[in-house]
Amino acid sequence: MRYADDLNVFVRSERAGTRVREGLTRFVEQRLRLKVNEEKTVVERPENVHILGFSLKNLKRGTTEILISKKTWKRLRSKIRELTPRNWGQSLTSCMEKVNEYLKGWMAYFSLCTVKGDLGTMDCHIRRRLRAIIVKQKKRNRHLYKHLKTLVSKKAAAATAFCGRGPWFKSHTSGMDRACPNKWFRGKLFSLADKWEQIKRLPDRSGLRPAIARPLRYLLEEPDV
Repeated sequence: MRYADDLNVFVRSERAGTRVREGLTRFVEQRLRLKVNEEKTVVERPENVHILGFSLKNLKRGTTEILISKKTWKRLRSKIRELTPRNWGQSLTSCMEKVNEYLKGWMAYFSLCTVKGDLGTMDCHIRRRLRAIIVKQKKRNRHLYKHLKTLVSKKAAAATAFCGRGPWFKSHTSGMDRACPNKWFRGKLFSLADKWEQIKRLPDRSGLRPAIARPLRYLLEEPDV
């Protein structure tokens, strides 16, 4: 048998939150005879709480923004690091295909957020990791230089290839940025920020996709997606 082990209660003040927590703890332990995890049972602001991958932020006029939680961002960065290892031994295309597959599923779930947040920054981070793979796959500086000079000036290629730094540093030099600009990834790499913008521009016929901030009561009454 499985139990619903996560519960979030929203109140107006920290004092009320403390009172409700104590009351619910007594009810769960004394009436239901279940154990409450004291470490996870906290009184915290909505934007600092992880709720199924999201966090909430109250705005004026009774509206609430749906944000991607800090824990979710950490998990996403960890997964991207796993999908784009520096020592990737296959083609860059196959790496991007795996990344695209994961990002499409991730965005299908988290497109519910009403604030784009750091999606654009994450896109930049992913592109840089892919550029680092290109640098690493060239193995030697002279091989990287030979590759880059067909795409950028010899001066820029040499500045990147022979700078004496590692693949991560080289991945964000002028030579690599110009050899593999953002537009080079369009059509090849899934963009979180672009997809979010596209979703928010679509008409919301289902009532499940909040294009703007909505009253908290409405959000809590929405069916699961």
